[in-house]
This record gives sequence, structure tokens and C-alpha cells, in this order.
Amino acid sequence: MTDIKVGMATDADRYLATDQTVWFAEVVSAPTEEQLLGLPVDQRFAAEIDGADEGTYPGVYGVFPMTLSVPGAHAGLRQVPCAGLTWVGVHPDHRRRGVLTAMLRHHFEQVHAEPGMHVSALHASEPAIYGRHGYGLASLELVVSLSRGATLTAPGLDDAAKTITTRMSTATDPGVPGRLRECHLAYAELGAVVGALEYYERVCQQLPEHLRDKEPWRVLFARRDGADVGFAAFRRNDKWEHARPAATLDAWAVVGEPATRLALLRRLVDFDLVSTVKIGTVGADDPLLLWAGGPRATGGIETYDSLWIRLVDLPEALMGRAWSAPCDVVLDVVDQAAPWNEGRWRVHADDTGTATVERTTPTYASRSRCSVPRTSAAPTCSASPAPAWSPSSAQAQRVSSGARSGPTSRPQQPWASSASGLRLLRHEVAEGHQPVVGVEELGAGDQRQQPGRPHSVRERLPGLRVDRLCCSDPARVEVDRQRVAGGVEHVGVHSVLRLDDHLVPGVQVRHLAQRLTVRDPMAGQGEVALTAGLR
Repeated sequence: MTDIKVGMATDADRYLATDQTVWFAEVVSAPTEEQLLGLPVDQRFAAEIDGADEGTYPGVYGVFPMTLSVPGAHAGLRQVPCAGLTWVGVHPDHRRRGVLTAMLRHHFEQVHAEPGMHVSALHASEPAIYGRHGYGLASLELVVSLSRGATLTAPGLDDAAKTITTRMSTATDPGVPGRLRECHLAYAELGAVVGALEYYERVCQQLPEHLRDKEPWRVLFARRDGADVGFAAFRRNDKWEHARPAATLDAWAVVGEPATRLALLRRLVDFDLVSTVKIGTVGADDPLLLWAGGPRATGGIETYDSLWIRLVDLPEALMGRAWSAPCDVVLDVVDQAAPWNEGRWRVHADDTGTATVERTTPTYASRSRCSVPRTSAAPTCSASPAPAWSPSSAQAQRVSSGARSGPTSRPQQPWASSASGLRLLRHEVAEGHQPVVGVEELGAGDQRQQPGRPHSVRERLPGLRVDRLCCSDPARVEVDRQRVAGGVEHVGVHSVLRLDDHLVPGVQVRHLAQRLTVRDPMAGQGEVALTAGLR
């Protein structure tokens, strides 16, 4: 078996040469440290194998220090430290020898040893790779195409949007990186990742090789009363067809409160000489689709995987966020890549949203068996941390979190069960006990939803059976013979086959097979007694 040693990368030129070999993009002429801008020296790691080429490493990876927005007290948010995994690559000569597995285990050990750091995040270049190592898809992102002059309707936000002014800057202008970071941190939504100042300096970096025949990256700052309250980062391409302007404007992200985003979007669809506007890193529940008049009113929608999450320190990560409902559940965890997570853990959350996670004995009322997939050597690959936004050029992709594909500005719920790297194998309920209801994210194989937003879930618990909920009227619940999971907080409307005139944020199971609380943005809130068909 090959002896693989992973440690600090001591040779910056060799580190960069390895990356250039893995990614085979154009080699730029800038000095090495300029190309490595934003990646701290002590966060560059490499794999060594006896007899390897002295000009390159068998494998490399790096980490951007970042923060991740997670649920906080009183329906607010809190920022927790997050390791943004990036620059991951295995040299073609050393594929399928366990190099990636060794590097990721080293990464998990580094994160586990860092005080206050419990989570790793990335964007995956090849999505099939990282699930093997305990990462799970936490959110989706959309690219929405709009025509020039598209009408965006949001009557309730018009007055606030009119107070916003915009001013365009170039990404390389003095002070822009700091303004971007401050603005992004101030308006980060659930699941957003924010980097250090050096990270934004890298995002704003524009090397000559990346600007050939292209417009410099622009930043449209939104301002109110002389202060930055949001931004949109974009670039236009120069194109003419049949003597008519046909340029496309590509926006990496639009950041700010809803009224600010509305004002920025209305400005983006009003640029001269542009025929199509593509808005990237749009959250799956972003109001843009409603403002545009629905998905079919757009010029097209593309869907991509966005943020991938790995809970490196399971108990600390689960205690580091607020919980939306009380729960008491036991998890039986198998995690070969992070053996400190293995064992039986009792998760107890009280009605204040505070949770304790402790090792426990075999006695339990409700127990879930969870497993992280067995790791294995993987093909040449790379990943980057998931930033809130980033250009799509080769240089910028390296900046953006994860696999150097597009980052995400508003990923949905981090730390769903898939995001935690835990795969539910079975749910056991001791005789005489009811299934636990109100556990927001444990055991839903596809739950990636922010609190209070619609979604569907898959885990099925005995004793609760619903299939279609028509919730436009809180006093009425219609039932078909589908099943909706009972082990998570929200019974969602994404899987509802028909709705009335507006979307409903969700239905919450308060007591098993007794009552449903319906929250409706237009009809208000009410409670509905479940009928016999729901038992």
C-alpha cells in the first residue's frame, strides 16, 4: 500500500504547478503569490509520496477561512466559523491510490483540532465525489434568464425600493473588496458563507489573461442615505446580431434585503445594448420568480447543486445552531473518516431553541441509525468553498467555494441530514412510544429548507399519514393518499399537486395526529384538527 503523508505545502511554486496540472487552464504570467492571493500560507496543504515528481505534489488542497450563517435565537441568524475547502486536486499520475481520501481525512483532523471550527463547506466540481466522504448537498441554486426591460412586480416593496440609489464601480477600484465584505456580512441570509477580506480581494483580482476581449467585472452598489445596503456583481459581453445589439449581462449575485434586491434587479434589466440578463446564484425560494410573474414568464431557469456541507464535529455543530422546536432523539452514528463522531448521541432541544448533544446509553425512546458512506480513493478532482458570489472565469471559479463552479448567495438550510453527512438507515420506535415529531433536520434525506419556507421531506414515520394539503384556506385541509414525513418540522407544499392563488410557507405538526397549524401570508394563521384520514 502506498505511504501517503499529508502536511503543510512548503513550496508555493510546486503547489501552484500541481493546481495548473490538475485544471489545465491557461497559465498566467503573474507571480506565484499573486495567483495564490487570499489563500493563507498556513492553509495550503499537500500530499507526499516517495518517488513522486519533485516539480509537483501528488495532491493539494487549501482552506479559505469563512463564516456560515445558521439559525440563531428568536428566528434570527448567527455566524459560525466554517472551513471553505478549495484548491482540491489529485495529480493525474497518482489517481486511485487513496490520495484524496488521505487529504480529506487530514482536513477533517485539522478542522476538528481548530477551536470553534466544526463545519466544512464546498462547491463540488464533480458532485459524485464528495458524498463518499460525508458531505451532503445542502442547497440548490438557480440561474434565471430575463429579457431586457422585464417587468418585476412587487407592490409591497415599491416604496422602499424607490429610496434606493445605485452607483457602478469596477471590481479593482480602491476599497471595493472591503465594501463587498461589509455589505455581504451585514445582509447574509441563512446558509450564506462570508470570507475574510483577503478572500474578497481575490474575487476582485483581474489578471490580464482573464480579461481578454472581456469587460472588467463591475459592481453595482445599492445605497440608501449615503450607506451601502447591497450590491450586484456583473459583466456584459459584447455581441451584435444582424446589426442589432445582442449582449448578455451575467450577474454573479444580487445581495441585500428584498427591496434592495428588487431595485438592483430593475437596474440590471435596464442596461443599454443588452438583450438578455442572466441572474446567477438565485436561491430556489427566491422571490425573483414571483416578481417576474412565475417561472414561465422568465427566459429560462437552470438548476445546479450549490453548497455542500460536512459536519466534522457532530455534537458541537448541532449545538452551535438554534432549533425551531423541542425534540429528544438518539442518533447512532457510524463515521469512519471522523471516528470521534461515532457512537450513540442524544440530541435534546428545549423550547428556547437551545440543544444539548451528549453520548448516551442504549436506552432510548426514539432512535435513528445514521451512517457516513465508506470513503474510498477518488478520481482527480477539486473543490472550493461556497462563497456568496463569484465570477465564473477560471480564475474566479478557483475563488468561489468548492469546485470552482458557480457559488451561492442564498443557499437554503445548511445542516439538513444530507448536509450533515449522515444518511438515515432506519428509524426505530420502542413499544409504547410515539415517533418524535418536531425534529427539524434529522432524518430527512432531502430536506434543504429554511425555517418557514415550503419544502418536501422523505422520511416516513409510523402513525402519520397525509398526502396533499390544500392550504390556501387555514380552515380547510384536503387529504389524498400520499405520505408526508412526520419526523421533521414542516410538511411542505413543494410536493403538493395543486395550490390556489398563492404559495403557503408550510404546515407545522404540533402534536402527532391531533392538530395542524397553518401559516398563510395572506389568510393569517389558524389551527385545524386532523381528521381520521390523517391517522
